[in-house]
Amino acid sequence: MHLALGLAPIVATPGCWCPDPPNGEHALEELVERRDLIQQGARMREAGCRELAGSSSGGSSGLGELPEFGGAGGLGGSEGFGGADGFAGGDGFGGATSWGGATGLGGAEGSPGMDDPSAVPEVCGETFPDWVQTDYPYWHEENITRALSWDPSSGCPTTVQYDALMQTLEYTYAEAIELLSSADGVCVYKRVQYCPGGRPFLVEGQARVAALRRKGGRARPGDPIREALAAAFSADALAEHASIAAFARLSLQLMAHGAPLDLIVRSQRASLDEARHAALCLREARRHAGTKLDWAPLPLEDARLTVTEEELLITNVLEGCIGETLAAAHARARAAGARSQRLQKELLRLAEDEERHATLAFGILRWQLERSPALRATALATFREFQPPVRQPTPAEADARWQAAGLLRAADMSAIDWAVWHSAIVPLAARLLHEDASPRASPVRTRSRDCTS
Repeated sequence: MHLALGLAPIVATPGCWCPDPPNGEHALEELVERRDLIQQGARMREAGCRELAGSSSGGSSGLGELPEFGGAGGLGGSEGFGGADGFAGGDGFGGATSWGGATGLGGAEGSPGMDDPSAVPEVCGETFPDWVQTDYPYWHEENITRALSWDPSSGCPTTVQYDALMQTLEYTYAEAIELLSSADGVCVYKRVQYCPGGRPFLVEGQARVAALRRKGGRARPGDPIREALAAAFSADALAEHASIAAFARLSLQLMAHGAPLDLIVRSQRASLDEARHAALCLREARRHAGTKLDWAPLPLEDARLTVTEEELLITNVLEGCIGETLAAAHARARAAGARSQRLQKELLRLAEDEERHATLAFGILRWQLERSPALRATALATFREFQPPVRQPTPAEADARWQAAGLLRAADMSAIDWAVWHSAIVPLAARLLHEDASPRASPVRTRSRDCTS
């Protein structure tokens, strides 16, 4: 497909523009530990540990297995603490369906209950380290099978086995595509990663993000779809969190190159926008995961502040002109499908923020081209090398809850990418890069019907 940009065509072919994550590098001992933990979880599933824990600490109507602590059947709900069937109610403390009653703690439906701890299998007393983010009852059977199919005595796991070892225990969309090295007991994999959009924090050409840590407690009982939703919003949260650093660094780089104060102020404001976006996505990740997630440190090793004019231009085109424009369009489409009116409003505000960020990026590009016209060739080449992403579908997106939660299917994201590339990014870039004219960059808008259908 050829798209005209200035006087030269862009050859747009399927691919993925988002920088790859760092290589996955793990000692065999670490991977064996992961396999052992997955095997432990599989044994706990087989023993029914969660069901036993739920029935022995509250029975079938007990506190431990309620979908919402404080919901309809929870603490303070219609059947909860102080309610009709709650503490001191008709079926309350000491009543028919409560503590010590027919269906309560240690009762008939709470078997074996706390009165018979010897009946609980020993494996049910095992725990997981804090860095494990997912909840074992809701691991995908296919991933468990793949992970446990790896025989450590055979050396490094295959890419498929490696992905299962990583994705079963943590929220991640990174996928291994090649085993690069297996020397000295260390397995090194080349990886690609689902890219939520926005301005990535690039370090040596790779998107750098922090990690999320689970802060105590187990996840709320759910299902694989809820796990997938938690993983998707975790990826979004990490990307938005990294964008705070990306804009903070951009502000310093603009200052180092003598940029107008207006551009620096807008960059600083954008960094604060991204903090709000990160908080929104983390809230949704926590809600779907049913447990408290918090930020781990963002590694800053090798993150450069000093860049040349050419490096600043290339990064700004990829991160801002392209990345922020696509992110804005995605956010508008996500808002259209979200069931919650609150989330709709928040995603629309996020889209407006990303549109301002994209407009800022085109403003930075214009300033650079006006100051150094020779950079036009570099800008043109950067746009020409862009390839709209190939979005890989996930099984969870077939569920109606996926879009209702404010997420997009892979096919819809790809359609938006191509529509926005053709209708917004190329025309705006052409206006700036055309040899015979350089009018002021217009505000980026992604409200066209093609971008939200």
